[in-house]
Amino acid sequence: MKLICKDKKPKSTSIAVRELEIIYDIWLNQKKYPIPGNRTYHITITDTHAKNEKALHFILTNNLFNRINRDLRNKPDYLNYLFVIEYPEDISRGERIPKNCKVHSHIVLNTSIDHETLKYYLHSTFDTKADIFIEETTNRRDKGQFIKYLTKQAKTNRLLTDRSFNYKITLY
Repeated sequence: MKLICKDKKPKSTSIAVRELEIIYDIWLNQKKYPIPGNRTYHITITDTHAKNEKALHFILTNNLFNRINRDLRNKPDYLNYLFVIEYPEDISRGERIPKNCKVHSHIVLNTSIDHETLKYYLHSTFDTKADIFIEETTNRRDKGQFIKYLTKQAKTNRLLTDRSFNYKITLY
């Protein structure tokens, strides 16, 4: 068992994108999991009331994922995650003046915990006004193309920074 997590070294946008692509590829090609019930989810969280990407990064890493990992510590369940924080679509396209600069997040989650437990953690971490969309993508055939969606802001206008993403993946 080996844990892969993001290091603290500053990265340029192109290096950050490449790192995300490599990690996502490793994740997709992992064939062995510790227990059955492996599910993959795509989660989008908007209206988080986080003031900036640093605040949302803290909420996701410390309040959500570290809490889930603490709760799973003595259980056979597991949690692998990768998240990207983005600005609104108007900013990422750079076509017009945005209505707001509120950040949102896309999360790719691979876990053995059930859907209801996942919903509980998400809703107890974020304000009830947050818009949380959970889609199970375990059987999707286009998972390999999803990394392009996650890195779109970096490729259009270089908005991906060290505070914009994080991941923690255990290889079995």
